[in-house]
Amino acid sequence: MQIKNRVKELRQIKASELIPNDKNWRKHPKWQHDGMRAVLENIGYAGALIAYENEGQLVLIDGHLRQEMTPDEEVPVLILDVNEQEADILLATYDPLTAMANEEGSVLHELLGGIESQNDDIRTLLQDINERYSASAVMEVENATSAFYLDNQNATLNNNIPVNAAGKPHKAFLVHFDEEDHAEVMGALFTLGEAWGLDTVAEVMLKMVRGTLATSTVGEGGD
Repeated sequence: MQIKNRVKELRQIKASELIPNDKNWRKHPKWQHDGMRAVLENIGYAGALIAYENEGQLVLIDGHLRQEMTPDEEVPVLILDVNEQEADILLATYDPLTAMANEEGSVLHELLGGIESQNDDIRTLLQDINERYSASAVMEVENATSAFYLDNQNATLNNNIPVNAAGKPHKAFLVHFDEEDHAEVMGALFTLGEAWGLDTVAEVMLKMVRGTLATSTVGEGGD
């Protein structure tokens, strides 16, 4: 099979000169803004945006968040030799194809555990990634019940994962959901985090638990 190379050139372009794609279906919550800002400020640009030419303008396919966050910067852009229909295919499939990859939590756990950073924003980002991808528990449990606690030394992260921005060590529990419930729960947690101005899933869950206990009748003779 012969694969065509559709990259015309790599060009440095002022980000504000790029046109956001009006068909872009990806939205960027605050936690992603914060994470991207941390990486850009601490490492810089390490990958190119992707665009194609349409009626004399460069229209984005990938890189909308970076373009939005650094409008005055000259950024690396891969310019593709594709038409609008082909660009739509790339726009629809670029991120979902990446998301289809299987995750190995233990490998990610080891990777995160080997990263040291004194920057609070990077440490918060690593914590978010750790929670989002369930890397907080090294064990992979088969035939799990719908929800259970992992009472195991592997769930103690004090020596294996960066502490949070406040310098506090972590402990973890692992909860299993089926795929549909997981998507619903994670979506709700991130929505609540946005609304409450919280940075991590752990903070959202803690606020939910404390709020529920404060308004419940548990331990007060209720039915």
